Amino acid sequence: MTATWRRIRARVPAFKRHLQDYGSVQLDRARLGLRRTAMRIVTIALVATAAAATTITAAILLATGIADGLTALCGGRAWLGNTLAGVGILGALLATLAVAYELRCRRDRKRLVRRYQSKQEDATSPQPHFEPEAQPPEI
Repeated sequence: MTATWRRIRARVPAFKRHLQDYGSVQLDRARLGLRRTAMRIVTIALVATAAAATTITAAILLATGIADGLTALCGGRAWLGNTLAGVGILGALLATLAVAYELRCRRDRKRLVRRYQSKQEDATSPQPHFEPEAQPPEI
């Protein structure tokens, strides 16, 4: 064996250790990234659940308060107060959805009108006129 090969062979174990260290570092980085992503997902899920629970609780308390107020106005008839509250709340919800839908449709119509007006303007704009090349004189 030549001296060069001996030097290369002497460095192989150190190179092998460096490769193993590099591989373990990359594996640890991947694990850490997965752990961070999992923690983000869990945190978002918990916050969303808490927000939904709070919103639902507030809606129930509001509906109960409205129903109790209407019951008092209806002379203590709970069935009438609850019915009026339910109809009123559902009516308000449907009205809100109808207004939102109408606003969305108007916005979409305006966007389409603008788009097709610009296409129509492009189609009606004067096109460059090209003169035919001069014809050779007939003999």
